[in-house]
Amino acid sequence: ARTSGIWQPVWLESVPRQRIERLSWRPSAADAEVTVGLELAAPPAPGTRARIRLSLHGELLAEHTALLTRTESTVRLAFDALRNGQAQDDYLWSPERPTLVDAEIELTAPGHDPDRVASYLGFRDIGAEGGRFLLNDRPHTVRGVLSQGYWPASHLAAPDADALRAEVELIKELGFTTVRVHQKIEDPRFLYWTDKLGLLVWEEMPSAYEFTDTSVARLTREWIEVVRR
Repeated sequence: ARTSGIWQPVWLESVPRQRIERLSWRPSAADAEVTVGLELAAPPAPGTRARIRLSLHGELLAEHTALLTRTESTVRLAFDALRNGQAQDDYLWSPERPTLVDAEIELTAPGHDPDRVASYLGFRDIGAEGGRFLLNDRPHTVRGVLSQGYWPASHLAAPDADALRAEVELIKELGFTTVRVHQKIEDPRFLYWTDKLGLLVWEEMPSAYEFTDTSVARLTREWIEVVRR
């Protein structure tokens, strides 16, 4: 059945004119570092800076202040806690132990109010070797379930926010480590709980109506937007 209208979160937020427009994390457990991608709303004025703080359970683990000279910037932070191999498991994310590191970014730009963004990240390296899926350089058995993402009373939209958490909890209680979201771009709140509670996600783009040059271009553009979102 066709779906139209607003079926995922919408909100109104007051923000400074110069602000963090988009944020991305690329943590590497193997390299003991985090790469932060920052995109600003406008080209930065001289003296624009971003302070990045990473913490776990209230303990400050890394802090770095970077001078931003471009609209899109990349900042690398050393995460020294991962350099000690004996304590590495305390910081790695997995379905069995979904450890998340809290992040706070403060943007200060001359002539503008500061912009503050709260975020989080999980340290997990993925790969494959010998036909096995590797999570943090260790073989990981994928126990997956297919989720069509339909709700009896509301079709593709969850009835409320609590239902999204309950869905992840149910999948975990049934013994699965992975959910395959079938041809649906899931609600960001659902993905938050998969991060928080420990569930791998296999996400699929809905199929195009027909194969044409236009559909290829649209799917490619939309998939990039999905990944960035």
